[in-house]
Amino acid sequence: MARVDASALYDPAAADAYEARAAAAFPGRDGFFRVVTAALADLPPDAHVLVVGCGTGTEILALGNALPTARFLALDPSEAMLERCRERVDATGLDDRVELRCCAFPDPSVGRGFHAATALFVSQHLEDEKAVLGFFAELARSLRPTGRLLAADLFLPDGRDRGAALG
Repeated sequence: MARVDASALYDPAAADAYEARAAAAFPGRDGFFRVVTAALADLPPDAHVLVVGCGTGTEILALGNALPTARFLALDPSEAMLERCRERVDATGLDDRVELRCCAFPDPSVGRGFHAATALFVSQHLEDEKAVLGFFAELARSLRPTGRLLAADLFLPDGRDRGAALG
């Protein structure tokens, strides 16, 4: 699948600045994560949740605190972003329930049978409609038959420069 080069887009300097940039770009971000956690609040206590594009960890911290017995597999293709996430996960004591992997989704090592999956602000990094459709088809296959998928992305109007909007 065609995708943006995450290591170039989210290098160490970009990873360090990410949280401030994300908060400025999305003023309702904290409320958004409250809605996401509320949508998953009734998962079973032993739920296994796939978090695609975990970034610097804001999402995984919100989910980990809201779902205190769930286990998480959190993926990000940028080692710099994943390192910031790892620091935050370790500092909050969620490291025993969160497995972090540096990889792009789909990846054959991810497996199947998740109770839920999230892909928040991820598919906008895919470069064409075919890649987006394949991405979501693989996400659907990663879920249990009753699993939930939560996804959200930026909307880029026709004619808007994708690189400028994402960079």
